[in-house]
Amino acid sequence: MLKDAIVVLAVAAAAAATAAAAPAQQPQVNGYEVYGDVMPNRVGTPSRPLPVGLKVNYRATEASGLRPKPVKRYSIAIYGGRENTNLFPACPAEIINDDLDVKRCPKGSLIGTGTLNAVAGSTVNPQDVQIRCKVPVRIYNGGRERASIYMVTYQPACPVAINQAISARYVDAFGGRGRAMQFEVPHNLLHPIPGLSIAVMTMETNLPRKTRRVRGRTRGYFESTRPCSRGTRWGEIEFVTEDGDTARERYVKPC
Repeated sequence: MLKDAIVVLAVAAAAAATAAAAPAQQPQVNGYEVYGDVMPNRVGTPSRPLPVGLKVNYRATEASGLRPKPVKRYSIAIYGGRENTNLFPACPAEIINDDLDVKRCPKGSLIGTGTLNAVAGSTVNPQDVQIRCKVPVRIYNGGRERASIYMVTYQPACPVAINQAISARYVDAFGGRGRAMQFEVPHNLLHPIPGLSIAVMTMETNLPRKTRRVRGRTRGYFESTRPCSRGTRWGEIEFVTEDGDTARERYVKPC
């Protein structure tokens, strides 16, 4: 605990010093690249859904090479898909945050893993990228149309300790023709100490095909339920920054 406190104080002091010496803040213009995949690359129907796995990656950039603005809200949508949170064991984010651990998460509730890479620096100086963090991510079924996104990291992977789960909800997308995992990043993760801002630069997630037998049928946590559109299927990520800038980036895959 003392070691963590010393690290936080050192980071805070560095951020304050950088802020004091910072030039006038330049406007930040975020850009994004997204990639996704569905495995297997086949389709199902509402009456004969096909269990699938998903991969979703993205990269954030800034037009002038500055640190990107922190993204507050994400909406990760897949066309022609649905989730079945009620068919699998659940581990709500509240349980993880109460324990600061996943020891009470039932077997079978883990649905995916990933890694995010972030940079942090003085809030008033977007040129500051002195702190870099690598954060492992585990995604659990949250039950009741929710997922739990759990991030935990310590030194040396990240100078600022992180141990927190975010509750994401599944919502309709593409006019009801798909579903999206939507979540907001808490303020304390965007700004773990006053004067410090964190921006995620890359995120890679893998949610493998997960199935179970229900009434004699094989059901998936994620299922494909619609034919491809003109030989393609697509996904989309919506990014909303703290100041309300919104961007949507789509990926298209043949099927």
